[in-house]
Amino acid sequence: NRLAYDEVLHVFFDDRAKLVQDHYTNNSLTWAERLGVATTDALMTCYGRYVARALARSGPSYLSTFMVQPHSSQMQHNKICVQGPPAGASCHAADISYQIPVSQRMASRTHLYYANEKESTLAASYARSIINFANGQSLPFVPYSQADDFSTSWNLDGPGKLQHYHHFDCDFWEGIGYADVWKSLKFRESKQSQVTGDMTVLV
Repeated sequence: NRLAYDEVLHVFFDDRAKLVQDHYTNNSLTWAERLGVATTDALMTCYGRYVARALARSGPSYLSTFMVQPHSSQMQHNKICVQGPPAGASCHAADISYQIPVSQRMASRTHLYYANEKESTLAASYARSIINFANGQSLPFVPYSQADDFSTSWNLDGPGKLQHYHHFDCDFWEGIGYADVWKSLKFRESKQSQVTGDMTVLV
């Protein structure tokens, strides 16, 4: 509901919560879906671009955008997780079955599956590309630069180039002081851990 939505935004973004509320105003989404989109942008999509831009200032940087709408995820009972981009949220690790291809035996146990041959082919290609990248082969990933704002997109037809993905939303996050938002959040987490005695790992 709206009350829970406002409270979660306040916990995450403190004095910038009202700015986030005013930015994400898609009334066709439920409050839970709107929260999913906002936090996906903040924690994944736009933060990924922010980091890519920072790294590109001092050396090669690569940004990858996974565009396949998942049919299943580890959070099987949460329908928000399987709406996918570009309008819907994607839950953390929803693409894990493409990073680590799922066998029939794994699918029967985890209920993660591919809907067709194109999806299973993409899983093999995607996983192979990540392994090759780790071994020094950059293709098909394209170098990132702030001026061009290209990322490597992954679709059922394979890799491609995507420009200015979610740039309106990502420009918003950088405009309100992205680095300060996360410094503030980490400070509050650190203070909370001191009060409760919980161990908090900050990265």
